[in-house]
Amino acid sequence: MDVKSAFLHGTPLERDVYMEPPVECNKPGIVWKLRNTVYGLYDASRSWYFAVKKGLKSFGMKSVSGDDAFFT
Repeated sequence: MDVKSAFLHGTPLERDVYMEPPVECNKPGIVWKLRNTVYGLYDASRSWYFAVKKGLKSFGMKSVSGDDAFFT
């Protein structure tokens, strides 16, 4: 996974977030509505963690008692 785009692989946003497009794509009067989290949003790392956790559990891994972020 490309580290620069890791947060784009998180869970879909549960709220409406709009942003101004990058300079390369910018057209006057246009804004983008985000579907997934991006780096810089306060809930981006949490969303990415839940996506990773779901993936690890699908492989049969279990979190260690006392530390939900450690899997075996």
